[in-house]
Amino acid sequence: MTKKQVNIAIAYLQKYGFKITEQRVSVLSFLISVHEPVSIDVLTKKIPDVNQVTLYRMLKQFVDKGLVYQTDFRSGKAHFEFQEHHHHHLVCTSCGVQEAVAVCLPKEVTATVLSDSKKFSAVSNHSLEFFGVCKRCFK
Repeated sequence: MTKKQVNIAIAYLQKYGFKITEQRVSVLSFLISVHEPVSIDVLTKKIPDVNQVTLYRMLKQFVDKGLVYQTDFRSGKAHFEFQEHHHHHLVCTSCGVQEAVAVCLPKEVTATVLSDSKKFSAVSNHSLEFFGVCKRCFK
């Protein structure tokens, strides 16, 4: 990780009210550097100085505060991504390759969901993934 990524991680941790620790900086810096969703398995291999229990706890806190995006891509495994700008993904159902897409739900959709709901008064975030077959697998 570069010094710039470390500085960005520290700034985001401060912005979101986290105590600055070496482990939090390591995890967030790595997520900033990869530019794609990664599983716990990848994080554990790339950041071996953070044990898995601590890693899960830390990621849950990051997700709960909206610092990190979590999805499962229908794979049964959680994937985590730092998103400076909220976006979604297109996922190949054959090989699992993922591609970020700059498509997001219009605010009117959230308003409609809330107006139709009898039990909810607010939406704090959303997850949207598109599934299909990539060009390589389509052949």
